[in-house]
Order: sequence, then structure tokens, then C-alpha cells
Amino acid sequence: MRRERFSRLRPEGGVPVISMADIAFLLILFFLLTSSMTKETGVDVKLPRAQQADMLPKRDISIEVSKSGDIQLNKRAVSLAQLPAALHAELGETSSKKVTIRGDQDSPYGTMVQVMAAVRGEKAEILLAAEMER
Repeated sequence: MRRERFSRLRPEGGVPVISMADIAFLLILFFLLTSSMTKETGVDVKLPRAQQADMLPKRDISIEVSKSGDIQLNKRAVSLAQLPAALHAELGETSSKKVTIRGDQDSPYGTMVQVMAAVRGEKAEILLAAEMER
């Protein structure tokens, strides 16, 4: 009789499921709090709209041309005169020969042509960014 009472008090083997849910919640909370949630900075570019556009993966090299004609190469401000040399240096650091140009729909046409000429001068492929019409 005494033996039967001890066998009932002995805990059964198993994994406590309630503790697992707590641990999963804490892990999710930890990763949400420690992940970086930064807003990208750069020039304000309003992309032109297109009826058809392909989704492109984020490229290593991007050039942004603002409405006022300001140029940024990978989030660094450069002048039109400095662009070919800076672009040559950036293309030398990466294996990708693709350059995404994000031009504001109201950016000066002449500036866009000169930017594309600088990219073509480096024998790189030009990708033009646009927003998909909804």
C-alpha cells in the first residue's frame, strides 16, 4: 500500500508544453526588438508609373536622380562630373555589372541622359526603376 502512494506522486516524464509557448513568445519578442528597423535615407524620388514592371532584386549599385537634378550613388551625394570615377570605383568593388537608376518622374531629362551615358561608359547594364500602376 505504501508503495502505491509513492508511485502516484512521482512525476511523469514529458515536455511541458506551456513552457514551450512562453519560450517561443520570448524568442519572437527578442528578435523583434533586436532587429534593425531603420528607414532608408536618400533623396526624395517619385518614381514614374508603368503598366508593366518586373520585380528586381535589390542591386548593389543604385543611382538616384532627384527632381532638382541632385545625384546620389549608393546613398552618397556625387556631382555629375564625379559620377564616372565614383561609378568606376563602385563597379570595381562588386561582381555585378548592373546599375539601377531611380529617377524622379520630374527630374531633368538632360541629367538622366548624362547619368545613363556614364553607366554605359563603364559597360554596365542599365536597369530603370518604376512603380507599378495599381
